[in-house]
Amino acid sequence: MKKLAVTLFHARQQAHFWHLETKSFAEHKALNEFYDEILNLTDELLEAYLGKNERINFGEIKMTFKSYSEENVNDYFKRLENFVKSSRKKIEEEKNFDIVSLIDDILVLINKTTYLLTLK
Repeated sequence: MKKLAVTLFHARQQAHFWHLETKSFAEHKALNEFYDEILNLTDELLEAYLGKNERINFGEIKMTFKSYSEENVNDYFKRLENFVKSSRKKIEEEKNFDIVSLIDDILVLINKTTYLLTLK
């Protein structure tokens, strides 16, 4: 769960940076919606998970970010979707079905954002 949480926090910040770097209004709005919503969804996911499991010690975390390019954005969201799906499978194997539904909400947001990023 720690890696999923850190990845989602990274995604929020990466989207915010790209939101400020893009020259496309459609991308600007799509990324804005993503970084606004992903923080709440991540918080809800972690609070539910921590209610059933041990606390997560995040410790020292270092993040790097990619500069804006349409290719970087598209690749990032594709990889993010794949990682979240793989994390979902692990959570499901642990029989945390209530947590899985929260991950599904995150996948909906990722897929919606991926679509909105195709608009010009």
